Amino acid sequence: MISRISEFCGLTINDIDLENGIVNIDHQLLRDSASNKYIQSTKTNAGTRKLPIKEDVRECINVNTKMYKSSKIIMYNFFNFQSGYDL
Repeated sequence: MISRISEFCGLTINDIDLENGIVNIDHQLLRDSASNKYIQSTKTNAGTRKLPIKEDVRECINVNTKMYKSSKIIMYNFFNFQSGYDL
């Protein structure tokens, strides 16, 4: 899976289909000049896409979503970008 960092950080549990191993990319998490975070659709229609999830990443997401069910934006909260996972 390859995505821009803003798309990755904006993923929510609703964007992830663990059963079929697919991530829906149709928005991104951005910051304005005052560091306020907001969600915006992808810049172009080509940016909206469905990407496959590798099995090891799927397992990691599955475990972490069970631990962090109360969080709306899941990737921003628990993924360390230095984790070593090949997304």
